[in-house]
Amino acid sequence: MSGVSVIIPVFNAELFLRECLDSLRAQSFSDWEALCIDDGSTDASGEILREYAKNDPRFVVTTKENSGYGATVNLGIRRSQAKYVAILEPDDKLVPDAYDKLFRAAEENAADVVKGDYNFFWSDGRRERACALRSCPCGSVICAEKERGLFSVPLSVWSAFYRREFLLDRDVFFNETPGASFQDNAFSFKLFAAAQRVFLVDFPVVDYRQDNPGSSIKSKEKTFCMADEIHEIERWLAARPELARKFRYDFFLFKYKAYFGNLLRTPRERQGDFLALFSREFREARDRKELPEELFSRLKKRLPLLLDAPEKFLRYARLQSSFDAFKRAKRNIFSFRRSRAGWKITLCGKTF
Repeated sequence: MSGVSVIIPVFNAELFLRECLDSLRAQSFSDWEALCIDDGSTDASGEILREYAKNDPRFVVTTKENSGYGATVNLGIRRSQAKYVAILEPDDKLVPDAYDKLFRAAEENAADVVKGDYNFFWSDGRRERACALRSCPCGSVICAEKERGLFSVPLSVWSAFYRREFLLDRDVFFNETPGASFQDNAFSFKLFAAAQRVFLVDFPVVDYRQDNPGSSIKSKEKTFCMADEIHEIERWLAARPELARKFRYDFFLFKYKAYFGNLLRTPRERQGDFLALFSREFREARDRKELPEELFSRLKKRLPLLLDAPEKFLRYARLQSSFDAFKRAKRNIFSFRRSRAGWKITLCGKTF
């Protein structure tokens, strides 16, 4: 039995797949198996996977009909026989020695989840530390009941090890919506709501590629899939009334942020349709007296607008989007900030 099963969900990933697999094979930690699941690829991905499996028996290839990201990763979790599972996406690559450090942290701290940072990465070699774990302390065992900031950690499901028995016992799986996007949302919320021993580590695990044109994060036409993710969280919490009560505020804040972000991502001609869903679901929660008072305090004027004046809320959202775009453009022309690696200066789109 391997120490870690690395689940690699593959669909038409031939462009970057070798780089991904090579980064796993180059890890100093060697007690792994790679469950490479070809989700009905129509390019050369399957041939590449079989080539690696022929030369290294730790690569195990499964080919199936296309059923989507969630179903593919869930298949890997269920087939794994290792103590821990990890997810590696085929357009990303691992930072050297990352798995050795993750494994030691998981073992030394009896962790349900051990999670690290990541780098933003471009094919021209540019790399920038994400600093994604700033909302929570690193280096000690925590849980969401005491560290609510866990629900604000970016949804980087591929920068972590998960204890497999914990996932099975607490029914923490991905939503299996064929062809959908954003399936890391429901998984991540369930994960942190259920985990009692989370250990965050202050080093990057993955180089997260930013210039793959086929990435699902760039898919604007799938914005409505976010509602499926939120409804999956609601289903899971309904079966666990104690967790639903404990994390009611966290859930509604998570839902608001997810829906607001997707409202801005939705093509302008369809924003009215998504806004109607957004406003209706929050009004229904208010009518059932489910919205916590803390949410009104946190969101101030925004929540009343969403509930009772959605057209004004949409104008606010569009204004916020324009302001955010202006700030990004300004930062891209000239900015400087301090990171863990030292001072970074951005000038005309280039970071030094």
